[in-house]
Amino acid sequence: DVADWAGTDPGRVIFASGGTEANNLAIIGRYSRVKQQDPDRGRIILGATEHPSVREPVRWLERHARADVDVIGVDASGRVDPDELREMLAGGADVALVAIMAANNETGVLSPIRSIGEVCAEVGVALHVDAVQAAAWYSVAELRVPAGESIPVSYAVTGHKLGAPVGIGALVGITAADLKSIIHGGGQEGGVRPGTSPTALAAALAAAVVRPRPEAAALRDRVAVQRNRLVEGVLDAVPEAVCHTPPHPGAGLPGHAMFTFPGASVEVLLFQLDQAGVAASAGSACSAGVVRPSPVLTAMGVSAESARAAVRFSLGWDTGSDDIDRALDVVPSAVTVARNGTRNGLS
Repeated sequence: DVADWAGTDPGRVIFASGGTEANNLAIIGRYSRVKQQDPDRGRIILGATEHPSVREPVRWLERHARADVDVIGVDASGRVDPDELREMLAGGADVALVAIMAANNETGVLSPIRSIGEVCAEVGVALHVDAVQAAAWYSVAELRVPAGESIPVSYAVTGHKLGAPVGIGALVGITAADLKSIIHGGGQEGGVRPGTSPTALAAALAAAVVRPRPEAAALRDRVAVQRNRLVEGVLDAVPEAVCHTPPHPGAGLPGHAMFTFPGASVEVLLFQLDQAGVAASAGSACSAGVVRPSPVLTAMGVSAESARAAVRFSLGWDTGSDDIDRALDVVPSAVTVARNGTRNGLS
């Protein structure tokens, strides 16, 4: 079932505990296999706005396996330019792996992943795609890179973005033979993910991807309408705010709306929203509790001061007009209090 959803075959589905483990297996496992086959391939090209579960294993390889890491920048919208990637590959003889996410976890911007895959295929370089955020709205089959027939292309997904429990995910599109295990034990999952298989969790992931749901494009359109209402309402009520999520279809995920509120204390703002029953996060939810500029926004050219005042709202399939109305009732006054908090030294 998961293979059908991913547009691949069951031999190219490796279950893992979630997106973090899938990303680590794809990056460390693939790099180790390539280096074993060709010691001259020691370079990794990494997107500037990657999730920590991609960025940190790459940095681990840099420290412990002497990988050469090149970071490819993004434009003001947060997208990688495939032509710039082509220049960085420069023949690709020394490149082990390219890692570019399908959709950003903070801003929701979609990468031109198919064009990126075509560039990688030109020089025969493997591509890993962190598809954790994108797979909540697009099946992996919709995201698949046509060039994946000629080069290894892997996709990391996690269950809790799809309605399955926390604790299950998968690395799809790649075979165990293309990887070296990063943990050691028995022979499960082709020997690259040893340990007793979490059958109940795997069944839950399968149920999540095959369960009846609204037609995908219609669902995306419906949620995007609510997201755009939120964006327009916030920008009308707080003219100094800036939205960093692309508004037009095909450029960004329909459920993301990331704003910066200049001059506001993000801690005070989140507290005010929480007290009013509106859930939001400071930039990336995975960095909650750590007040620092969003590395995604700074990579996009946003100043560190503004990037510290970043708040992300996330909409789901069941977000309705009442939810948006409630948020729009609360956000303007919460921003005012948060700005006073900054002036009073509470940031």
